[in-house]
Amino acid sequence: MFYADELPEPDRIYQGDIFKEQIIITIPPDLKLLRLDDDERYVLYALDELENAFKGNSSEALVANAVQTNVIVLSNTCDIDHREFVSIAPLFPLDIISNTDVQRSIKERKINYMFFLPSSGECPDSYADLNLINSVKKEILNLDNRTSSLSEYAQRWLQDTLYRYFCRPVYMKEVEYFKFDEGKSDTPDKS
Repeated sequence: MFYADELPEPDRIYQGDIFKEQIIITIPPDLKLLRLDDDERYVLYALDELENAFKGNSSEALVANAVQTNVIVLSNTCDIDHREFVSIAPLFPLDIISNTDVQRSIKERKINYMFFLPSSGECPDSYADLNLINSVKKEILNLDNRTSSLSEYAQRWLQDTLYRYFCRPVYMKEVEYFKFDEGKSDTPDKS
């Protein structure tokens, strides 16, 4: 089973929780800063136009790209309990990729920065894009917006994907990976 039927503690955020309608931000290559001028009007500046941008650990208002989409929680459950920020990745419907060979590669876990999620309820087959990981304040993740949670087995599959993405084992053929089998419970198949 890929998704959990119920959670041990429903009021807790878990690694592998899926939340709807969250904001994912990416910084464009032509970064612009937003500042108030002397007349209290907002003015856009290119980063190289300002000598004092980000000096002395100051924060700046940026103009960024954003998309509202479903997300999956990547942070470890035990870390979420004790930290202010949570790592999330956006989810996209698999069918936005027109190339069926690429779709198959995502399903077969051959693209290390994409995590495949089979359809569930109203959500179609999807994938998490690990290249677009964001950190958000934990309070932003409203439990009323949680649509589903991964089972323990699927959480291990997610952890394995994160390991492959961040650690890139040198001898990948020697590493045993979890393979998802819909007919099995929470016991990993390492064949």
